[in-house]
Amino acid sequence: MNGRSEHAAIALRTLLRTRVDSVKALSEESDLSIADLRPALAELAEAGHLSVAGDRVELLPPLQAAQRRILAVTEQAHRALETVSATIEDLPTLLADWQAGSTAGAHGDLFSVEVLNGAQAVTSFWSRTGFGWADASKPVRILSPSLAFVDDFGVPDVSAADDYMRDHAIDARCLLPLEAVTEPPDGRDFAALIAPTAQVRLARRVPSWFIVHGDTVAVPLSWGEPRLSSMLVITSASLARLAAEFFDELWHQGVPFAPADDREEAPDWSSLLELMTQSATVQGAARALGISERTARRRLAAAMRHYEVDGLFALGAAWQRTDAPE
Repeated sequence: MNGRSEHAAIALRTLLRTRVDSVKALSEESDLSIADLRPALAELAEAGHLSVAGDRVELLPPLQAAQRRILAVTEQAHRALETVSATIEDLPTLLADWQAGSTAGAHGDLFSVEVLNGAQAVTSFWSRTGFGWADASKPVRILSPSLAFVDDFGVPDVSAADDYMRDHAIDARCLLPLEAVTEPPDGRDFAALIAPTAQVRLARRVPSWFIVHGDTVAVPLSWGEPRLSSMLVITSASLARLAAEFFDELWHQGVPFAPADDREEAPDWSSLLELMTQSATVQGAARALGISERTARRRLAAAMRHYEVDGLFALGAAWQRTDAPE
């Protein structure tokens, strides 16, 4: 029961049902000896369910106990993320200095560092050989504190970009602060700026931007800089793992973004999935339903967000397990 020992589980269940307030009474009600109860109560006290003083036992209401535990875990997670964020913040300067003296880390982790500046920095970075599509099994993780990255990427045709991402099976994940979408400074419709293929989540706070794919990490020369016009591009397996883990923790805490049309169409993904589980392609299912392929893909993207899965195979399995018609 949630990792509790057998005696702790019995003691907690008995306390919740009887509300006794002494170790002696709890022993009588639970049929556990006082010797068995002592470590069980210590375990429950450490988990925040109750407090013990001598023979007295004070049980916290379950909701209050849960709130305390969640708050403690959340605070611990925030402290850990702040530590990771501060560590990443220092890396551009530290790595630049280290690179001046050596091309290998202290433990043999070979890495390269490249500085890109100017209006073409993003283009130069994105056009690197194989970036984003050479290894489609690894997602492109984009963390940005504002919508400035949309302008810096300079994509004139979102539909064409979406086609390119689908053709190359690029798994793009973008994490933005909530206010960047709900209160955009220039009033733009965020949903119209992002390719439907891209997954977007919203976080309460985003410290700076960085991009991770495979063993490549791009970070700003000055941590906290919102624009992508000056960047340090680092190729390092260990650093990429660290940055990816930091991103994934924020991603897990984020709220999936669903455009209004996706939310309105959400009930319609069942007919699409039903056709696809019968071996129809996306294009074929769209034609059968009399909708455009773009609309079909928007519905599939909305369904993936709803079921919290990545990829059509996982989506089909989740839908069949929970919502597919008999």
